[in-house]
Amino acid sequence: MKKYKIIIWILVIINIGLITFIFLPHRPHERPRIVNILNIEDARASDINRKELIHFNKKKKMMDKSRNLRAKLLLSFENELPESQADSILQRISANQYELDKMTYLFFKDIKSQCSEKERKKLNGFFTKVLEGEPRHKK
Repeated sequence: MKKYKIIIWILVIINIGLITFIFLPHRPHERPRIVNILNIEDARASDINRKELIHFNKKKKMMDKSRNLRAKLLLSFENELPESQADSILQRISANQYELDKMTYLFFKDIKSQCSEKERKKLNGFFTKVLEGEPRHKK
């Protein structure tokens, strides 16, 4: 009997933990801002923030487009899409990814052109962390 009480209490504690986790507000993932990475507070900060906002709005639209194209491709199994149409969707996904990568490259090239040598090193350090899969920011 004592054994069952312990098991019941463990299950109650697990359930309380799960319910608490579900109903507690979760912080959305916030991407680090370039001006914070570089510790910029001068007039360039507002210009960089403006460019960053424009860039990420365009990036979001392009990522949504890719997601929709991938969904169209993967959901096409029900309709048995002809191979030529599947290839066309795949080419559009590839072209969209190319444009997304090119846009990101040009954005950071523009930002780096406005940075001092010290700021460029900080930005390169951030890129290295991202590419190595380390956390982008401290909590």
